[in-house]
Amino acid sequence: MFCERGAVEDIEQALARSASVAGDERPIVRCLRLSAEGAHAFCRGDLISARAKLRQAIALTQPASEVPFRRAWLRALLRIEVAAADFDAVEDLRQQIADLPGHAGDIELQGEIAHSRAAEDFHRGGAAASLRTLAAMVEQLPFGRPQACARLDAAWLHLEDGGVARAEQLLAGLGAWRREHPAGLAVDARLQFALGRPDEGDGLTGAHLQREAV
Repeated sequence: MFCERGAVEDIEQALARSASVAGDERPIVRCLRLSAEGAHAFCRGDLISARAKLRQAIALTQPASEVPFRRAWLRALLRIEVAAADFDAVEDLRQQIADLPGHAGDIELQGEIAHSRAAEDFHRGGAAASLRTLAAMVEQLPFGRPQACARLDAAWLHLEDGGVARAEQLLAGLGAWRREHPAGLAVDARLQFALGRPDEGDGLTGAHLQREAV
């Protein structure tokens, strides 16, 4: 949750409180610690370290009994490679995931895969291509992180193209994702600006909005 909010200091405090297990060599404990350290690096913008930590965690999940954990950390690594716009690595990860038992029934994982395709579509084909993939995600996925992220991304792209009404529809009902998540706050502020109500974007200034967009 701290990673989702980009709360670097909170992650650091959590890591400090978990120092008592730092020397525990059991694979599951090491995996959890590595994934937390990877989240910390990711939120600091250090994608190289984040990638390395997640790959170490994944390497510890070879036994069949640990496949669910392997899926979880492959999902996290997929998000990092998308952030790095390394779509060759993204495709390799999608293939690794396709070879794992149970991947098709993992909604969070399938959502992350779909989101990676939307990001790749944007990278290679622009907003229109990405919006088609995002629209399919909104239509097909149950409500949760993947659908919420798809709604936020689609709303931003629609706002950039002047589609204010469609953006409002996509943001409706997002609840805390709109009121508390950094991306939700940024998109909502952008919407309020488009509606001529810049003071109603939950306190986000234009400068903050510009940073979020970057």
